[in-house]
Amino acid sequence: MQRRLDDETVFPLTKEESQHLIWGIENDVVALLPEGTVLEVEQATDDNRLTCAPGAVVWTGLTIADTVAPADVDSLIEDIRARWADGTDRAVEVEEMSDGDRVITLSGARGDNYFIEAWGSTLEVRSFGPGVRSDA
Repeated sequence: MQRRLDDETVFPLTKEESQHLIWGIENDVVALLPEGTVLEVEQATDDNRLTCAPGAVVWTGLTIADTVAPADVDSLIEDIRARWADGTDRAVEVEEMSDGDRVITLSGARGDNYFIEAWGSTLEVRSFGPGVRSDA
């Protein structure tokens, strides 16, 4: 079944507002890493979008932080839960992969999602913004 533009999944945001929303969350996640441990942060600013319904799109994002040592994933999960799981409109879930790595998922009330994965000395945050009108 295809979604229609008047569904709850399409929000009255402009492209720029949607992009700033996801870039802000990506930056907030990276800021949770301990001070002095981040060597470099690279944030994609390409105009990447995916169709989510006829006449609607989601803007995608990616931020990669290279760190001096592997991130303490347990502390990161605690910090993410403390920031977003209590009294906010974001749900936090953690899934353990077959190799033991964990993927942290933030799901927002506007349909935005963030997938956080730490491997080696890299923290990766992939974002999928809320559905907005493609002409916005």
